[in-house]
Amino acid sequence: MWLLWAFYSNPCATIEDTEDSAGMVKLIRLTTEKTDHYHIFFFQFDSLRQPAANGVTFTNNSVTIATHGSPNNLHYLPGLVERWTGPISVAVISNPAEFQMTLSFIHRLAECYPDISRRVRFQLAQPIHTSSNITVPSFNRSIAISCRNIHESLQVQFNSTKNFAQTSLPFPNNFLRNLARSDAMTNYILSVDMDVLPSVGLYSQTAKFLKRWGGLKNLKKTALVLPIFESEEKGRDIPQAKRDLIVAIPQGAVRDYHILDCPKCHSPTNSSRWLDEVEVTIHTVGPISMYALVTSNFIYGRVE
Repeated sequence: MWLLWAFYSNPCATIEDTEDSAGMVKLIRLTTEKTDHYHIFFFQFDSLRQPAANGVTFTNNSVTIATHGSPNNLHYLPGLVERWTGPISVAVISNPAEFQMTLSFIHRLAECYPDISRRVRFQLAQPIHTSSNITVPSFNRSIAISCRNIHESLQVQFNSTKNFAQTSLPFPNNFLRNLARSDAMTNYILSVDMDVLPSVGLYSQTAKFLKRWGGLKNLKKTALVLPIFESEEKGRDIPQAKRDLIVAIPQGAVRDYHILDCPKCHSPTNSSRWLDEVEVTIHTVGPISMYALVTSNFIYGRVE
């Protein structure tokens, strides 16, 4: 079965039309955990201007997007939050040199985008082997950057440092994916990359689908697959509907996600059939890479 589509892109979200937002968020949750390899901080902010108690509530049967990355992926978060109106869980890995800076940028993002403070739970991990002296960072330290410039500032800051994902160290995809999933408070989880932009209405449409079918417990051996598309054209308008994709793909403006880098990874999604049909049965052989909605107790068997 298919969900609505998503798009691999880099949009700019709507920001708060104010610059005097310092101190307008508060830390409402902070726990720590130490494993054999990582120090992990679990935390969440809340907006003092638009607190979560004023209407942003989610049931256990809601769907959480679980995503992960390095600090240089954080500039995608505002666009993700704008498109996905449900809860989000974000796992970020950072080295000691940029750990406090990463946290301060997250604090500033929460100030500039109230939906981040109201709907996003963060997990910030630091590898133990990268530092013999782990200090507790400040969770109340923002950064003096205009909300209108934070998107560009994030890209400049973390592209100029030695980012974890850009080192020779293996990037712990499975660890971060499962870390984000473990902190979700809902029964259903959609694992996607941070730079994937959901289609308009994906959260509400998914919720309606699950309600109609009584949840995934009534859909044995069924995966809800999310077709993904990408474009290299910077500044291109994101397709708003399936009909827009049908027009853009033959023109070469849009293509299947990672079709050039790893044709076998996402080929079982068979998005070309999805473009023509309402319901599709997918048969797979061998290792695959797809974005799918699963229950919170689903165990991933794939290793990256």
